[in-house]
Parts: sequence; C-alpha cells; structure tokens
Amino acid sequence: GQAINMIFNRCMKEDYNSETFLSADRTFLLIWLRGISYTPDYDVEVTCPFSDKKFAHTINLDLDVETCPDDYGLEQLHGELPETGYKFSFRLASGQDEQRVQDYRDKRSKFDASDSQADDTLLYRTALLIDNIEGLSDKRELLVLLQKMPISDVSYLRNITSDPPFGVNTKVTITSPFTMENFEIDLPLEAGFFFPRQKK
Repeated sequence: GQAINMIFNRCMKEDYNSETFLSADRTFLLIWLRGISYTPDYDVEVTCPFSDKKFAHTINLDLDVETCPDDYGLEQLHGELPETGYKFSFRLASGQDEQRVQDYRDKRSKFDASDSQADDTLLYRTALLIDNIEGLSDKRELLVLLQKMPISDVSYLRNITSDPPFGVNTKVTITSPFTMENFEIDLPLEAGFFFPRQKK
C-alpha cells in the first residue's frame, strides 16, 4: 500500500494525496500507469479450470472502464437489508481504508498459527465502510452485529460496499487452449505486473 501511494504521488503533477482517492480510482490509476510504462501487454500464467493445466497468456490491459453515473451520489449510499429489513448507510472505500484493512490483517497474522479464531478481515472491512445500521455507528459494535446477522444480509452489505457502479472491469475472459472453452478470472496482480520480463 505505501509503495503504491509513493508511485501515485510521484506520477501526479497536482499536489493530491492519493490515499484519499476512492479504491475504484486507484485501481484505474494502477492499471493505467502499468500500461503506459510497460505497454498494455501483461504476461501471466493461468490454470485452466476444465483441465487443471497451466498455460501462458497475455492480457491486454486496455480494459473496459465504466464512468460514474451522473445521478450517483449520497442518496445512493443507503438502503435496506433484504432479510432483516434494517436500514443502513455506507461510504465507498478509499486508499486509507484499504491501508487500515491491510494493517488489521497484518495484526491478525501475528497471532499464533494455532489460533482457532476465523479470519474476520472481510467483516472488518465491511464494518469500516458502514456508517450506521439502524443508528448503530460504533465500529466495534457494528463488527459484533455483522457476526450475528444472517449471511444473506452480510453478503449484501459486502457486495454493495465493494462494487460501485463505476470503475475498471477487472474480469478477464480467457479461452483455454486445451478445451477451447471460455472462462473468467480476476485480473491477477503478480510480480510480473510491476516488473515484467523483457521478451527475447
């Protein structure tokens, strides 16, 4: 996270703090900077889901981008949960939020490997982005509430806070060379994304 912030801040002429940018915009910036720095060709190794065989594939980073709808604003950042009917409001993730989530995950990983507690990083992220549920706004109390809520409501909150109606479409369609069937993957951010090998 810190390294990416340094890249963003050094690549912008304007004096903006990239940590305050929305995660959707940061993803766009990251992919765009990679494309203009090393060409849009991104070589990856992919596993065919039909045959379980690996193969090399080149992804074109000129991906589809959805711009933010003109009518999307604060009035869209609230709703009602499908099962409990609880009313809630939320905000969209920024770079600062993603860093908080990473710090939380790092702290959790320092626990003994035999720790029987399940990883609640995704719940923590959801609680972080929820402003309130039925007036409840304390983050620790929201985390407890999320742990007790129906899974359908938690899934709804996780999706609505993580998937705004704009940004880069990071789903990539690939054709398996073994079965000639199409399948989708999320754009993998591997070492080659930042340090591509020179082609001979």
